[in-house]
Amino acid sequence: MAVFGSLAAGFRQRVSQAGRAPGKTTWIDLQTMNQTITSAGPCIASSGLMHAGSAGFFHGVFDAAPMVGAPERGLPSAREVRPHDAAVRTTVATSREQQLAAAALVCERYEWRGYSTGSIVSDALDTRRPATTLVTESQGHFVGTMTLGFDGPAGLWLEHTYPEPVAAARAAGRVLVELTRLAVAPGQDSRGVLASLFATAYRVGRLDHGATDLYIEVNPRHAPVYSRLFGFVPASGLRVCGRVKAPAVLLCLDIVGLDARMSQFMEAAPSPLAAAA
Repeated sequence: MAVFGSLAAGFRQRVSQAGRAPGKTTWIDLQTMNQTITSAGPCIASSGLMHAGSAGFFHGVFDAAPMVGAPERGLPSAREVRPHDAAVRTTVATSREQQLAAAALVCERYEWRGYSTGSIVSDALDTRRPATTLVTESQGHFVGTMTLGFDGPAGLWLEHTYPEPVAAARAAGRVLVELTRLAVAPGQDSRGVLASLFATAYRVGRLDHGATDLYIEVNPRHAPVYSRLFGFVPASGLRVCGRVKAPAVLLCLDIVGLDARMSQFMEAAPSPLAAAA
């Protein structure tokens, strides 16, 4: 846990300033969640559907994303996806130390982009809203994080800026989840880190919580990338996100549509039985 401790140690002053008393979080039973995901791994892998399938699918998505100045190409088939780096591992944050390390990385990357970070600590320690923070490690280094916020009595964080579309979706009986506080450490293979984060987020949000709609606030410049890679559609026009004090647009993804894309991807995958024959 030293990798998280070194980041968290210099961050405790911000936690103190946020006015939150240290102690056990009441978000959800994160330890149980992490054990569930870990123990389910062999079963998922043996089915050939989610453990290897979702990881391979998301690696394919991010491998298809062009580098700056490179020509765009389509999503590769399951037979074309390169093996993912087993050293990159994403798990559910189960300790306060991990939560603080995740918040520290988010603050670092947001400040680098010129965003306000005044609400990062209070949001990360907000016990009113059920949330799952994911952390990614590679070769002993903490390299990425994202948080999934689930709907509940206190609502979603993004409702501060976009109350109308969220209220409409909720009234229609949709199961909502928001993706927030996404950050990747500099100098890393961002595609591999993002693929690992999104694959785990899919398993937690879709399989464990039954989410139907995924929302994300993004910089307007980044919206076309999310639309092209995943099929996100605009849910609201340009507004100023009060939490980071920057222009943002709200995007929504129908996760059922993502299920269909993943199924098509897996149908093209080589059969493990055929490969062993």
